[in-house]
Amino acid sequence: FSSGHIAGSINISPQKVELQLSTLKHPKDVELILVCKTGSSSKGVGGALLKLGYSKVNLLRGGVMGWQNSGLPLAK
Repeated sequence: FSSGHIAGSINISPQKVELQLSTLKHPKDVELILVCKTGSSSKGVGGALLKLGYSKVNLLRGGVMGWQNSGLPLAK
């Protein structure tokens, strides 16, 4: 995250996603976009969030690497 991230994103470890979303009071019917380095870790987290009742879970295909390879900017 410190070497570059999508502007406006927040860094939450996969093990703490449920706790952080609860702490942030994120409604289960409001869109979430999950991003990891390559797109693979976010798949598992997304599946777990769907099972917990989050209905609008989206994954960024290719993750941050795909974002950057598409020429899109990263914040530091």
